Amino acid sequence: MASTIQIRRDVSGSWTSVDPTLAQGELGLDLSLMEFKIGDGSTAWSALAYYKPSSAGDADTLGGNPPSYYATSTHTHALGDLSDTTLTSPASGEGLVYNGTAWVNQDVVTQAEHTKAAHDALGIDAATLGGQLPSYYATAADLTAHTGDTSNPHG
Repeated sequence: MASTIQIRRDVSGSWTSVDPTLAQGELGLDLSLMEFKIGDGSTAWSALAYYKPSSAGDADTLGGNPPSYYATSTHTHALGDLSDTTLTSPASGEGLVYNGTAWVNQDVVTQAEHTKAAHDALGIDAATLGGQLPSYYATAADLTAHTGDTSNPHG
């Protein structure tokens, strides 16, 4: 039989006015703030701290790893600080590519325009597709035969 797990939830005003004591491990979601508290079985709602998994110091409670494994605050690094990166005359239009041993800068290949027939893109040639769907397959000639048609099929 399927079970449904629901988290105890309410808006800030209700949590404040009732000030319940959550059971040990019970979650209480404040729908106004979209934050939650975890009960300990003896502390009233108003005295519990909101649990904010994105705040510094909580990383060690999530995965069992010390905070040094995670970035606990906003910071920046210079690209040259990466130990396995070799930059040689970086230029506009380049990206980092892993060559098997290190990250190196390399031209990013772009193409301004590309035309490919739908059957080519799918890897199916016209003869194969036409043989599989003979009554539904439109050829290029079928599509171009109506170039002079000025009727409006959409009314």
